[in-house]
Amino acid sequence: MLGMKKRAVRARITSAGLPEEIGRFVAEIVRRTRLRRDEQLDVASELLSHFAEGLAAGKSARDLMAAYGDPHISARLLRQSAIAKRGALDRAMGSFLRWSSLATAAVVTLYLGYATVLSFREPVISFDAVAAVNARMPKPGAEGAAIDLYVATLSNEEGRCIFLESESAEPSSSFGAARLRIEEDLPRMTFDKAALARIRADLAQLAPQIESLRKAKDHPVLGVGVATGAWENERVAKYFFVEPMRFSPETSQFSGTLLSALLPQCALLRSTAKLICADAALAIQDGRTNDFMVDIEAASMMAAHAGEVGFLINVLVEAGVRQLVLGTIVSAIENHAESFSDAQLARLEQLARVGDLDLARGFEAERTGVIDLIQRCYSDDGDGDGVLLAHSFADFMREVAPMTSNARDQNVEQAAMQTSAFLSGPIAANVLPSRREVLAHLDAFIDAHMEAAKSPSRKESIALATAVDRDFEMRRDAAGPMLSLMLPAIGRTVSVMWALRAMQDTTAAAIGIERFRRANGRFPADRAELEQFVGWRLDANGHEQLPWNYALVDGRPIIYDAGVDGVDDRARTPLADEPEQLDANGLPIRDENSRLVSLAGASADRADSIGIAGAKTTRSASGVAADTPVDPTQPLVDVDVNALSSDGDHIRVLWKSGAAGWTRNIPARAKASSAEQ
Repeated sequence: MLGMKKRAVRARITSAGLPEEIGRFVAEIVRRTRLRRDEQLDVASELLSHFAEGLAAGKSARDLMAAYGDPHISARLLRQSAIAKRGALDRAMGSFLRWSSLATAAVVTLYLGYATVLSFREPVISFDAVAAVNARMPKPGAEGAAIDLYVATLSNEEGRCIFLESESAEPSSSFGAARLRIEEDLPRMTFDKAALARIRADLAQLAPQIESLRKAKDHPVLGVGVATGAWENERVAKYFFVEPMRFSPETSQFSGTLLSALLPQCALLRSTAKLICADAALAIQDGRTNDFMVDIEAASMMAAHAGEVGFLINVLVEAGVRQLVLGTIVSAIENHAESFSDAQLARLEQLARVGDLDLARGFEAERTGVIDLIQRCYSDDGDGDGVLLAHSFADFMREVAPMTSNARDQNVEQAAMQTSAFLSGPIAANVLPSRREVLAHLDAFIDAHMEAAKSPSRKESIALATAVDRDFEMRRDAAGPMLSLMLPAIGRTVSVMWALRAMQDTTAAAIGIERFRRANGRFPADRAELEQFVGWRLDANGHEQLPWNYALVDGRPIIYDAGVDGVDDRARTPLADEPEQLDANGLPIRDENSRLVSLAGASADRADSIGIAGAKTTRSASGVAADTPVDPTQPLVDVDVNALSSDGDHIRVLWKSGAAGWTRNIPARAKASSAEQ
C-alpha cells in the first residue's frame, strides 16, 4: 500500500515536467505530510502548480525553493490543513488510531523491558534440601554403618555388587543368577523335590554371603545418605555402578536438587531380603529354628534399611520387604509352629507388631523435594513470596523432559524454548500463582495426606486421601505448573500402609492361634475368642467391606476373606497354572501337579482397587451355597479357570497348607472334579 502511494506521487511529479531538483523538493514535502494517497496527490498538484507559475515568471528553481521556506514546517502545515478538511468522524477515528498506536508501542516497549528485567533475575537458592533430608536420617553408632557390611559381603573382584552385576555374567557362575533361581523355585519347594534340591544347592553356593548378611541385624543404620552429584564414598558409588555426576553444575541450576538423587540401595535390599527369607524358609523346613530366627531378625532390619532415607519410594520398598518378612513368618507358623519355643513365638510377635509405615516422613520428604524445585523456579522477595521466572521454569522442563537426540533439532528446540520463556516471562510472573500461593497449596496437600495417614479407621483414612487427590486434580490450574508436574496422586500410598497392617494382623493372628493352642490344648473356636486371647482386634484388611473370617476345617484353623469380588465362596480359592518353563531344547516342561491354588492372585490386600460386589469383576454372586462347608483346598466349580485371577476368596492363614515363601501357593486337591475344567 505504501509503495503504491509513493509511486503515484512520483508519477504525478514526473508528468509535470519540472526540473529534477524541484521534483525532489516536492516529493520530500509530500512524503513528510504522511497523508493519505489522494490527499498527497492533491498536495503534490498544488505544489507543482505553484512552482510551475514561478518558473513561468522567470524565477530560478533555486530561488523558488529558497523562497518557499522550510519543507518541515510546510509539510506540517499542509498536513494540518488537509486533516481540517476531513469530516468530524474521520478526524476522531484518525486521532483514535494515532493514540492507540502510541499506546500500543508504549505497552510493547514496557512489556519487553519488563521481560528483559525478568530474564536477568535469578532464583535465590537459600534452602539446602539434600542437607535437610540427610539431617533427618539416623546416624550409625559404634557398630558402624550396615552399608559397609553389604559392600564387604556382596562385592566382586572389581568392587561391584554381585546382585547388580551385568547380565553378561555367566549364569552358571553368577551369584545374581543363583538368587533369581531361588526366587523362582521357592514357592515350589514344599512339593517339588527338584526345586527343593536346586534351592539347597544355590543357598549352599551363597552360604558365606548369607552368613555375613545375617550380621545386618546388629547394624540398625544403613548409612547411605542422599547424594546428588559425586558420591563422597567412592567405594560405595563403584559398588552401586553409580556415575560420578548426573547433572552438570556449569550448565544446570538444578544440579544438586533431589531430582538427581539416586537410590540404588532399594534394589539391593529387596534382593538380599528375598535371599535371607528363602534361607529362613529352608531353615524352618529343616527344623533349624535358631537359624530361622536369625534370618528373620536380619530381614526385618533390611526393611528398616530400605526406608531409612525417608522418600516415599523408600517407604514403599520398606513396606514390600516387611510384607515379605511377615509372609515368611506366617508360612513358618502354619507349617512348623510346633518347632518354635515360647520365647521364639514371643519374639516373632514383637517383630509382627513393629514396623508400621512412617508415611508422614515420606510425605515430608516429598514436600522437601518440591520446595527445593520451587525455590529454583521462583524469585524471592525476602518475605517468602516471589513470582515464577519463566526462563528458570524452562530450564527445569529441559531437565525433566529431555529434548530430541538430534543436535540440530535440539538447538532449534532450545532456541524456541528460550524465546518462548522470554516472551512469556511477564505473563508467568503476573498471571500464575505466586510463590507464597504455591507453597500454601503444597502445605495443604501434604498436611491433608498426613492427616489421612493418621486416621484410625481404614475407611476414613483412604476416603480422606482419595478426596485430597481428587480435589487437587480439580484445582491443578490454581496450584500452578510446578505442583501440577511434581505432585502425583500420593494418596494411594495410604492403602499400602493398610495392606501392611493387614499382614501384621494376619501374622499376629497366626502366632496367637499357636500360643492359644499351647495354652488351652485346642484351637480358638471363633475370632472373638482369638482376639480376647491376644488382647487386640485383628481386623485390619485390604478393604473395609471385606472383614476376615475365622473357621475350623477338619480341626484346623483358617482365616480368609471374600476376596476382591466381595463374594463369599466359603474359602474356595481359584486355580492357576504354573508359569511355563522350557528345557534346554526350548520345549515346555510340565509337572505332575501343574495346577495350583493361587493365594497371591486373589489377595484382597493388594487388589482392593478392583472393587467389590462384582463391580469390576465377572461375578456378582457365589456359586457356593451358604451352608456349604468351608473347604480352602476345593476350587470353584462354576468359574472358568482362565478368568480366575480376580475371583475366589483370599486365604490369609491356612494351617499345614504346604505354603512356603512369599507367593503362598498351595497344591490343588487332587480329588477336585473341576481341576480339569
